Amino acid sequence: MTVRDPRILKIKTVDDMTKILLDKGRPLDSFKPGDTIEVWNKMKKGYSYRLSVAPGTQMAFKPYATPGEMLALGAFEGKYLNDCLLEFPAEWYWNAILAGKLRPGEPDVSVNLLVWIQDNPFNSGLILVGFLVVLRKVCIPSYLMPR
Repeated sequence: MTVRDPRILKIKTVDDMTKILLDKGRPLDSFKPGDTIEVWNKMKKGYSYRLSVAPGTQMAFKPYATPGEMLALGAFEGKYLNDCLLEFPAEWYWNAILAGKLRPGEPDVSVNLLVWIQDNPFNSGLILVGFLVVLRKVCIPSYLMPR
């Protein structure tokens, strides 16, 4: 599915994101095996991949949180994936918007996703969860990811 929107490259506010999602966002249940997803954002253009399974199915492991949950928890200072609105399910972004965790203008460390490890024998406290690793495992088969 090819969906390009020049507004993606100029997102500055959550209102900008909301308008794009209302106009062109896709619900999770519209992502089907065989769909071709075009990547078109600030970091990458002209790359596409084909979904081999429905997102979140046939997983070899159980992640701590889904990509949508991680966005809603404030992964990467609320900045991560803000220009990928049309590549991933709209629900991921709606939940993060409602939680007040997206920062399309500037990163905001106060919304970071940090996870306390209760039973850590070294009691080192906080670790940052690797969002992209979970995203790749949940949504995109590893053999389709660019290296």
